[in-house]
Amino acid sequence: MSLSVKINPSIYNSIYARKICNNVLEKIDAEITEDDEITSLRCNGFLAKGDLKKYKNLLQKHISCESNTNKNFILDIGCGFGGLGKWLSRELDFYLIGIDFSEVAIQEAKATAYSAEINRFYFQVSSFYEIGLKEKSIAAAISLDSLYLAKNPFRALKEISRVLKLNAPLIFTVYLESPKNNQNSFSVNCVDWKMILKSTDFSITHYVNTTESWRTQMRKKHEHRWSKRQKIREELGAFAEAELSVSESMLGLNGKSAFLDSVLRFEIGAIRRI
Repeated sequence: MSLSVKINPSIYNSIYARKICNNVLEKIDAEITEDDEITSLRCNGFLAKGDLKKYKNLLQKHISCESNTNKNFILDIGCGFGGLGKWLSRELDFYLIGIDFSEVAIQEAKATAYSAEINRFYFQVSSFYEIGLKEKSIAAAISLDSLYLAKNPFRALKEISRVLKLNAPLIFTVYLESPKNNQNSFSVNCVDWKMILKSTDFSITHYVNTTESWRTQMRKKHEHRWSKRQKIREELGAFAEAELSVSESMLGLNGKSAFLDSVLRFEIGAIRRI
């Protein structure tokens, strides 16, 4: 089974635009948050309590900084509003390059950068396949819940490999269709990430199944959103049903298949090799 994922920038632009104009969902999610710092980053992907420190330590363990320059760059692929990349940039004292295929997300990432950090953060609209950076120019890369959307994962990782310095670390998270799901309900690619990483000059450092923690927190989040559906409808009007439909699909309500039970989530770490 190989299900293709279609990326429609206009859909993501609409999602991000609604998030900017009305943050009712962010407020509702904040009511049950376990980590205010994670909430403040406004990440579109999933972050569990402790992930920030973990990602920082994993990257720091493998990063090789150049002593002859103060411009070491971290790349955030599928950066959204840039919250995770900005946090890592500050913690690691690195410059940041964030890329996303959504123009709206990139505009917001730029607009929410502190004035003192404008020259440290760079955001640009780019695809997985044409990042637009020099070869071997990046010291570390991260991609939160983004690379699984690539229709051609090999080509995407080949491009990331091209821009990473030798021995530079890459951390990313992906979703895969569960072997127990026989309904083919969700467009999630069945990808052999281990094979693709090896064929694009990466050595795998860790490959961790994070499904249970993801399911637990996302179920809690969407059950809470569903309990607040009247408020969501009042605040979002015509756009409310699209957002509530996400919760329906995640939880498997009203006859829908449950995304949370049908999909697995993995965290993968790798090092750029020759």
